Amino acid sequence: TGATLALVFFSFSTRFTAVGTLIVALHDFSDILLEVAKQFVYRGSEFWANVWFVLWVLSWIVLRLMYYPYFIMYGAIWVSPNKLGAYPHYASCMVSLITLQILHIVWSVMIAKMIIRMFTGEKVRDTREDKDGKKKK
Repeated sequence: TGATLALVFFSFSTRFTAVGTLIVALHDFSDILLEVAKQFVYRGSEFWANVWFVLWVLSWIVLRLMYYPYFIMYGAIWVSPNKLGAYPHYASCMVSLITLQILHIVWSVMIAKMIIRMFTGEKVRDTREDKDGKKKK
């Protein structure tokens, strides 16, 4: 998203690369699990798709809703300024961190709704794709 790109840009431009690098790593790990789940969906293996989907949901919860706010945000917002002092673009980076966490929460609500639909027996599919696997425009 734009917030992530801005955060990475600001973290590198202010030599505060640890935060930007950790955020990219957190997001990439979860994304890999989701892509593996999608590959099993495309192959028609619903069991393995569900297994990888559960792993993705667990990684989402742990990395984006627990690890990110408790370690990365806390360290960047409160610990770092006390140890290193204020740095250029501090406010912009903090706004980006908070915006990203708000997006994590919004997306988590959407994921929870999808899981509820799965357990109520509704067929869940990626509405962004046609039946032939091509993305809609």
